[in-house]
Amino acid sequence: MPSENTNHSDESLTASIPPLLGASLAQLTEWVQQQGQPAYRGRQLHSWIYQKGVRSLKEISVLPKQWREVVADVSLGRSSLHYRLEAADGTVKYLLRLADGQIIETVGIPTAKRLTVCVSSQVG
Repeated sequence: MPSENTNHSDESLTASIPPLLGASLAQLTEWVQQQGQPAYRGRQLHSWIYQKGVRSLKEISVLPKQWREVVADVSLGRSSLHYRLEAADGTVKYLLRLADGQIIETVGIPTAKRLTVCVSSQVG
């Protein structure tokens, strides 16, 4: 999390903020306070990111609309679905687009008692 106060009038600064996914409650609380928000907003962010699974800060309706607009471009760090293909045996292949535009592959292979997931750690 950034250690200095972000200038709300300069939208380009939001691009330098690391993705929020993976941040702890303490880190989120520190970040919202650096943004001039009350500490309880950290708990709200934590809940909406980890329990409700939002994909964007714009979706967090409990945040003030004006502040949502300021931080709208801050990345949560979630990958987006690029392609999905399901085979007749139930195996599902997903291509996920990362924040940098690169694509990785994930495959879910169902069996009688479990689901095996293979995640590629290489791009390309």
